[in-house]
Amino acid sequence: MDRYLYKKSKNYRKLNYLKRLLGSRKDLEYLYKIEGTSKRDFGYNILLEEMDKMFLDLGKINLKNWLSICSAPGYYDEYIYEASKKKAKGTGVTLGVKDGGLEFTRKVPNFTVKYMDIMVQKYKSRTKFEFIITGCLDMNIDKKNRYYNDMLVLSSILFGLENLKNGGVFALKTSMKNMNLLSNIIYMFNNLFGTVRTFKSTKELTHRSSCYVIGFKYKYGKTKLEDDKNKHLIFLKDLFDAYNAGQHNKISKFSQDLLFNIPQEGKEVERLINNLITTQIKCINRLLN
Repeated sequence: MDRYLYKKSKNYRKLNYLKRLLGSRKDLEYLYKIEGTSKRDFGYNILLEEMDKMFLDLGKINLKNWLSICSAPGYYDEYIYEASKKKAKGTGVTLGVKDGGLEFTRKVPNFTVKYMDIMVQKYKSRTKFEFIITGCLDMNIDKKNRYYNDMLVLSSILFGLENLKNGGVFALKTSMKNMNLLSNIIYMFNNLFGTVRTFKSTKELTHRSSCYVIGFKYKYGKTKLEDDKNKHLIFLKDLFDAYNAGQHNKISKFSQDLLFNIPQEGKEVERLINNLITTQIKCINRLLN
């Protein structure tokens, strides 16, 4: 899809030009410093509030529970708890600090933390979740192999879908750095959910490639993973098992090879990607000017 967009999309070529221009601006170097060292911390609660107002509408769906992956608890969970009018119960899954995870210091009522490595361990909640959100990105600075980050994304998708209630909502954090991976995620979500939206914040992390793919009305929350209807979940599970058996390059089937035929099935994928591209172009132009 990356080559296709370079060839077909003027917006995509423009975005890449603007990113290079932004990176050359010495006066904007502070934007690229890590969280906690820039001029101000990133307000993920602001980001989620924007997503909520555009798509989620958490305050009107009588939310009873949510699962937060790679955040235990964080800004996301503070916002979700308040948006539910302090009625929903939260569960957070994150890597323990002693195992290399981040230390989360926020306290959210009715929130349970489970420490585990989602790239190795599986988790099946007794009660499936109505809303799931992930924050699993950019945590592989010193990790061992080139497929680590792709596996982290795949693991968070599989982990979330196995615990999502039928009809539930899944907001997956991903990236525009790898267009083939992003395209495959959107394609799979189009097959697993009734409606799919893409979101790029206009207020926080606007210069970065992070974005969200949001699936509404999950179709397969009542079926078992082994059910033939769940061919997409079975595909992810097979890659998950292959990676943990040491066959790391198998992930390339998901992160580099397209799972669909662009002329026949790619129009909706392209449309949802274009929403992200046009949003980021506007945001970067605002920073440059």
